[in-house]
Parts: sequence; structure tokens; C-alpha cells
Amino acid sequence: MELQGLARGDVRIAVGEGFIADLIAKPLGDFMSTFSGINVEIRMAGVNEAMSLLKDHEVELALLYASPG
Repeated sequence: MELQGLARGDVRIAVGEGFIADLIAKPLGDFMSTFSGINVEIRMAGVNEAMSLLKDHEVELALLYASPG
């Protein structure tokens, strides 16, 4: 999926627990207001699960604090 220039559609994000509060606090709300045609699906996941989701193309982006070991 080409995300740059996307005006409509779905974006799936895997988010580590450490990011969830920071993401929802302000940035996601601002993004949703600016890009109302884009539906954002957030899945909370640990590092290994998030990497699997990326590998299997079940999410387009993963935000994590720790790299996979």
C-alpha cells in the first residue's frame, strides 16, 4: 500500500504498550482531524507480534520501543 499522498483508505498500525498513551493523547486526534478520509486501525502488540504483523502485511506500520531480539 502506498501511504504517501493517501487521502482515503485504511492504515493499520501495530503499537507497543509504551506508545499507546502518547499516540492517543494528541497526535492521533490531530491526524484524524486533518485526514478524515483515512481510517486508522490500531493493534496493541508486543515486539515479536508486531514484527510478525509487518512481515505478514497485516499492518503497514509498527511503533515500538524495543527492537526484536
